[in-house]
Amino acid sequence: MLIGNKIDLADSREVLTHEGTNFAEENNLNFIETSAKEATNVEYAFLSILTEIFEKNKKKELSTTENVKTVSSSKQIKLEERDFKNEEEKKGSGGCC
Repeated sequence: MLIGNKIDLADSREVLTHEGTNFAEENNLNFIETSAKEATNVEYAFLSILTEIFEKNKKKELSTTENVKTVSSSKQIKLEERDFKNEEEKKGSGGCC
């Protein structure tokens, strides 16, 4: 994604909208203009890129799971509960571990 910032400073613009749009199209990027000062399109830019990442990962998972064989689900892992408070007290009692 290509983001043009500081659109609130239209008079001192160094890159015109059509230049940003053309560059983005040539490089297969999405383009958006933002203003952090005025909070214009900032949240939208983040949501757009996160949505695109999510969608690409979802497609990637679908294509890779087609080639993966299912592992037997009969095996279970038992996790032991640990009393971290007591372990911290033991460490403080002069022992190293």
